[in-house]
Amino acid sequence: MIIAAHVPIHVVKPPDSFSWISVSGCYDNEDSLVNQLQKFPNLILWVSGHRHLNNVTAIPSKNPEKPEYGFWEVETKSTREFPEQFRTFDIVRNQDNTISIITTNVDVDMTNHPLAAIGRKYAIASNQIYGMAPVPLETGSVSYNAEMIKMLTPIMKEKIKNCGKPFKK
Repeated sequence: MIIAAHVPIHVVKPPDSFSWISVSGCYDNEDSLVNQLQKFPNLILWVSGHRHLNNVTAIPSKNPEKPEYGFWEVETKSTREFPEQFRTFDIVRNQDNTISIITTNVDVDMTNHPLAAIGRKYAIASNQIYGMAPVPLETGSVSYNAEMIKMLTPIMKEKIKNCGKPFKK
């Protein structure tokens, strides 16, 4: 299961929590939302934007004996900011019947076309106006690709063991 949402789960740190009110009243803050989500071992990924950042966050299981109840949250940028990128997602079965979620940042083809130059100017201006200067990693990059491993329940492993060819790992 993959959830695509506009807003990441932990957008504001407590005590000023973002309110996750549902119609049914199942959860009213980030922690209760995560508790609800972690009832589903088949949840592998929460994908969001909103903050226009390239972030990957592990949401580990609260039970170390059952790591399959953890999932990954991946935030992705908008092509409105610089560097103008989007992400692709590949989900593959590994030889040990875990799955890998591979995110790859893709640079937009920026030719010398006038519209591309205008888009690039807007992206840089947006970062400057809104103070969204990218925070470099230790490598000096503001962008990174990631491979995230998801543990599966024995039932899920059994279900996927003959599906397709495993990724060489």
